[in-house]
Amino acid sequence: AISVWLTVAIPVTGWTIAGWAPGDGLASMTETAGLLGIALTVGVPAGRVVDRLVDELEARQVERDEIEGQAHLISVLAVAGQELSTATGDRICRILVEAATELGFAGAELGLVEVETGRQRPLAAHPAGFTATSPTGPHLAAAAASPAGTVLDGPSGESFGVLATDEGRVTVLAVGVEEAGRWAPRREALELLCRHGVVALAASVARYRINQERRRIDHHRSHDPLTGLLNRDGLTRALTGMLANLAPGLEARVLLVDLDDFAAITAPTGDEVLREVGARLKRTSPAGAAIARLEVDRFAVATAHPRCGDLVDHLRDILGRPIAIGEGHLTVQASIGQVIIADPGCSPTAAIREAEIRARANRALAPDGHPRPDRN
Repeated sequence: AISVWLTVAIPVTGWTIAGWAPGDGLASMTETAGLLGIALTVGVPAGRVVDRLVDELEARQVERDEIEGQAHLISVLAVAGQELSTATGDRICRILVEAATELGFAGAELGLVEVETGRQRPLAAHPAGFTATSPTGPHLAAAAASPAGTVLDGPSGESFGVLATDEGRVTVLAVGVEEAGRWAPRREALELLCRHGVVALAASVARYRINQERRRIDHHRSHDPLTGLLNRDGLTRALTGMLANLAPGLEARVLLVDLDDFAAITAPTGDEVLREVGARLKRTSPAGAAIARLEVDRFAVATAHPRCGDLVDHLRDILGRPIAIGEGHLTVQASIGQVIIADPGCSPTAAIREAEIRARANRALAPDGHPRPDRN
C-alpha cells in the first residue's frame, strides 16, 4: 500500500515541490498537502487491491506448480506401471529404483533385509553408488509386520516401501527424502509405485514357477524316468532338429542298441543294468549325440558327428565289459543296428524303425558276422 501511495504521490506533488519558492507563501504548500492527501486516499486502497492481486497470483502459481508436479508423478507411475507389467527379475528392480528417483526422491535402493540379523543384500540402486540406510530395530520389525505396499518413515530421513515378506526376509524399497521434499502427493505416488512393484514381483514369481512346471512336464514327456535319457518322442524331436541342421556332404547316424537276453535278469538288478548301460552310452557317444531309451531293453544313439565311423565297435566294446552288481559282476551282450542318413529330408521315425529292424536282424549274428550258436 505504501509503495502504491508513493507511486501516486510523487508524480502528483513532485512538480509543485520542485517549483516552490520562498516568496510563494503557504498557498503552494497547502495545495501540495491537499494533493498528498488525495494521493494517500487513492493509494492506500489501491495498494490493498494490488496486495490481494499479488497474493492471488502467487497462490495461482503454487497451484499451477502443484498440478504440474502431480501430472509428472502420474506420468512416471503410468510409464513405470506399463514397463513393470512385462518385466521380470532384475529388470523389475531397475525400473522401481529409477522410477522412485523420477518421483523426486534423492535416490533409491532395493534390497533384501533379513529380519533376525538386519543383514541387507542390495538388488538395485539409482543413481549409481547411492546407498540407503536399511531399516533396523523397530523400523525393521514394523516393515516385517506391514502388508506389502506399505510405506514407512525411517529414522534418518528415509522412507521404506515394503514390497514382500517371505521366509524371514523383507524386500524393501528405501528412498532418500530431503526435508524440503516431504510433499504428500510424492509419498502417495511412492505408495502406488510400491503397489505396482508388489504386483510385478508376484507376477514374475508366478511366471517363473509356471515356466518351471512347464519345463518339468516337457522333460517328463521327452525323457525316460529310470535312466534320465530321452524317450522315443524326445529322440524323434532331437533327430528332426539334427537333420534340419545337417550340413551338405555330412551324414547322420542312428544306432539301435538291443540288449540280448535281458528278460532273464530279475529286478532290481535289471534297473541297475539299464542305468549303467545308459551311463556307458553317454560316456562313449560323441558330443552332441542324442541318447535315448526307447523300450525296456532297447536304446538308441543319434549323431551327426563327422568322426563316428567306428562308433558301433566302441559301443559294442564298452557294453560288453562286466557290470558290477553288488559283490558280483554281470556281462550283457547287445545287438546293434545302424542307419546312415545322407538326406536331410529323411523321416526320423522311418530311420529309427529301420535301425530297429537291423538290430533284430543282427540279434542272431555274433560280432564276427557269423550266426550265434544255439543257446538251447
